[in-house]
Amino acid sequence: MRRSTLLWISLIVLVVLPCLAHADMLLNPGFETGNFFQWGPDLGGLSAAVVTNWTGATLNYLPPEGNYFAVLGSTGSGGVGGIFQDVNLTAGQTLAGEAAFDDWGPGYSEAGAFVDIHNETTSTDFYPWSASDGSPGLPGPSYSYPAVSGPWTPWQFIAPADGTYQVSYIAVIAPGNTANALFDAQPTPEPGTCALVLLGLPGLAWLRRKRSA
Repeated sequence: MRRSTLLWISLIVLVVLPCLAHADMLLNPGFETGNFFQWGPDLGGLSAAVVTNWTGATLNYLPPEGNYFAVLGSTGSGGVGGIFQDVNLTAGQTLAGEAAFDDWGPGYSEAGAFVDIHNETTSTDFYPWSASDGSPGLPGPSYSYPAVSGPWTPWQFIAPADGTYQVSYIAVIAPGNTANALFDAQPTPEPGTCALVLLGLPGLAWLRRKRSA
């Protein structure tokens, strides 16, 4: 087989396989629409916003991916809530993102946040990221208080089986506490982007033939 043919086959494989792998990934994963489009809210008294930056207790946050990220929080009234989205995954598919927990205290106040990925077929929950102020019943490491800002931390989930999974970003904040949970996710190729790249491959081949003529 000619070297040029092998080259074009390799290029097509490199483009097509990532598109297929991400075909059923999260929609609007990094909130790049500037809002919660495609995400279902169940805020339970918490506030929610899509922002470009956030001033925490001890850290200033910028988006780790793209231009936006989500913030769930409370300024004192407390609550338990979050945002969620269903996604169909095949075994071995990966979801990935970043999250941070920003707790202003005061003191031991039962506040935490976590990523919950729920297999709707087996009713199994996975927690690829979590953080808390050490409150019992909340997943995550114990942070010092009264004021702490945790850095952006990457998380990753690999689907153990085919099925429908509900991805939830959740915050648990007791009354009297000011705390925030920050979430972002890695962008994935959009179908339109894949199509444009594929359409461009014949053009590249034509230019190569023209230059070699």
